[in-house]
Amino acid sequence: MHDLLAATVAAFGIVFFAELGDKTQIAIATLAARSNLIGTWIGSTVGEVASGMIGVLAGSMVGDRIPATTLKWVSALLFVAFGLAMLAGWP
Repeated sequence: MHDLLAATVAAFGIVFFAELGDKTQIAIATLAARSNLIGTWIGSTVGEVASGMIGVLAGSMVGDRIPATTLKWVSALLFVAFGLAMLAGWP
C-alpha cells in the first residue's frame, strides 16, 4: 500500500508541476473562459489521463526490458542534448 501511495503522490507532483503555466494550460484556461466550463474540464481531464496512460504503458514495457541504470544514463544524455539544442537556438 505504501508503494501505491508513493507512486500516486510522485505522479501527481510530476504532472501538476510540469503542467503549471505551460502552453496547454493557458490554452485550456482560454477555452474555459470562452466555452462551457464543465465540458472543458471533462475534455482536458480525459486528455491528460489518456496522455499519461501512454507514458505509463510505454514505461512499463521499456522498464521490463532495459536496466534502470541504462535508462537513467540515456535520459540524462537526452536532457543534456535537448538543453544544448535549446541554448544553441535549435529549432
